[in-house]
Amino acid sequence: MVNLRVSLADAGATLDDVVRTTVYVASSSQRDLNTAWEVVSDALAQHDPPSTLLGVTALGYDGQLVEVDAVAPYPVTDAKGVVCWAAPSPCRRAHRTEGCRHDAAGS
Repeated sequence: MVNLRVSLADAGATLDDVVRTTVYVASSSQRDLNTAWEVVSDALAQHDPPSTLLGVTALGYDGQLVEVDAVAPYPVTDAKGVVCWAAPSPCRRAHRTEGCRHDAAGS
């Protein structure tokens, strides 16, 4: 989860901004899947976005046991200086920025 936190921070986001995750575990053992899920679930506990947990045969790197795919909107500033969060649908606010989801703290 450290790598995910760093990647999100580089994009100006946090774990609280994650809207969906998919967790891949290189194991068919229910115990291994539960262990991986506990780590991810604990990290996202306050936010609890929709998530999928999958046991897979192998992952991309030798020795890699877990991969977390996370989706988080990213901040966008429109022509009027309104900061929004990119998302799949158009904003309903007056500026109608495509893909905007207003930041709860700002606008």
